[in-house]
Amino acid sequence: MTIRLIFICGALLATGTLLVAQSRQASSSPGLRDPNGRWEITNISSLLLDAVKRPRITFEASGQPLRGSSRAQNLTFSAQSATGAFVEERGGGLRLIEALLTGNVRMEVTGKDRSGEPTRSDIQTASAELKANANSGTITLPDSFTFVNQATTQGKNRSGSRNFQIEGRGGIFELKGEARGTQEITSATIRGPVRLTLDSTTLVEGADGSSEREDTKIIATGNSLTYTASTGTFLMTGNIKIDGDRQSGQAGYLGSLTGERLEIKVDKSFDVISMRLSAGQATVEQKPTKETPKR
Repeated sequence: MTIRLIFICGALLATGTLLVAQSRQASSSPGLRDPNGRWEITNISSLLLDAVKRPRITFEASGQPLRGSSRAQNLTFSAQSATGAFVEERGGGLRLIEALLTGNVRMEVTGKDRSGEPTRSDIQTASAELKANANSGTITLPDSFTFVNQATTQGKNRSGSRNFQIEGRGGIFELKGEARGTQEITSATIRGPVRLTLDSTTLVEGADGSSEREDTKIIATGNSLTYTASTGTFLMTGNIKIDGDRQSGQAGYLGSLTGERLEIKVDKSFDVISMRLSAGQATVEQKPTKETPKR
């Protein structure tokens, strides 16, 4: 691993402390690490540290690929290179405040959705900027990206899975954590053209042992998209086209819609509960009834 350092004035102590942590790990997994275990960047092949403006220390790192994690945001990532900054804290801690990732960026955010079920979000893009606070953070995506969120649901007499995917030309995701360490995407603003796919399967068990399966799939495209977690609302605007496919036990529909403003409401499990299209027209084709699956 190549390490280059810039020492000016009183920065020697700050950078020296970091190097001790670095050298102890060099034989197994070279990396930058917070002594308190809140974040780390590993698999580093080249590293530049600049401690000119202590207590703020900037870094440039590259790897094949770099790997990192931030415990406060429940986030892990990999990339070809990273630049960013961290600050010294009393007690010897190092708090990561920002990082710009470039080259085959992949990120994963784990936590719980609004219903309390475990959830996982995956992002793939060319570059991403991370900014972190104590229990919150922002992911800024300047380039085209794919975002996939997956979860399983389990409740009384109900179980299932859901998946929603967003493809856009750039966007911002806001994260907020809680005391128990879970993480939630609280809002998102996406530049288009944007494509939103909502796909869910729910199995409802009856008292007589029978079961009814409900499948919902909605694909919508438009110029822009926002998401607000507190209200469970996706709002898409501009040149909207929707293809909908819903199959419940005894009936279903298949429809295509166009318009300028689309509002989709989802419940805490991300099942679609309503759609409202403005300034558009719709065509609906009835779909053949499917038999209810029995067990």
